[in-house]
Amino acid sequence: MIFVIARILAIFLLLFALSSQPYEYYTVLRLTVCGVMTYSVFYSYNLKKENWSWTFGVIAFLFNPIFKINLGRGLWGFIDVTAAIILFISFFAFKEKK
Repeated sequence: MIFVIARILAIFLLLFALSSQPYEYYTVLRLTVCGVMTYSVFYSYNLKKENWSWTFGVIAFLFNPIFKINLGRGLWGFIDVTAAIILFISFFAFKEKK
C-alpha cells in the first residue's frame, strides 16, 4: 500500500511541476521523486523485475538532490511527464494481490 501511495504522490508532484513553481518546490520534488524511485528500485528488485529496477534507478539518478543535473525547463518538463507516465504504467506491472 505504501508503494501505491508513494507513486501517486510522485505523479501529482511531477505533473504539478509543469506549471511555474518557486525554486523550493523543485527541491522538494527532487527529494520526493528520488526517494520514491529509490524505494521502487528495491521493491521491484525483490520481486525479480530487474528491468523496472533499472528504469526506476535511472529516474532516481536524474532527480537526485546531491548531484543536480542542470537541464533546460523544456527538457525537464519532458522528463517530468515521462517519469509520471512510467509511474502510472507501473501500477499495472505491480498489481497488488488481495
